[in-house]
Amino acid sequence: MKTTRTSEAELPETISDVKRILGETLLKVRRGKLDPKLANTIANVGKALADIIRASELEPRMIRLEALLQASRATKNRKSQLTEVI
Repeated sequence: MKTTRTSEAELPETISDVKRILGETLLKVRRGKLDPKLANTIANVGKALADIIRASELEPRMIRLEALLQASRATKNRKSQLTEVI
């Protein structure tokens, strides 16, 4: 899994990036350096980003699985047609 260090000008690309940013946000709130309302907004956006990252990681896997399933069904159909001919 790719782990990157993001600056405040970069979007997080991995769940680890989101986790780190949310951890930093929590620390800033605890130290009184960040308004809890702003931290709440950051947390909501972070959750949305994490959901999108997860979905984008699953999409290629689902496409591959669907292709394998389709190929498997095509093979079964060919075998069934051969059995009918014999």
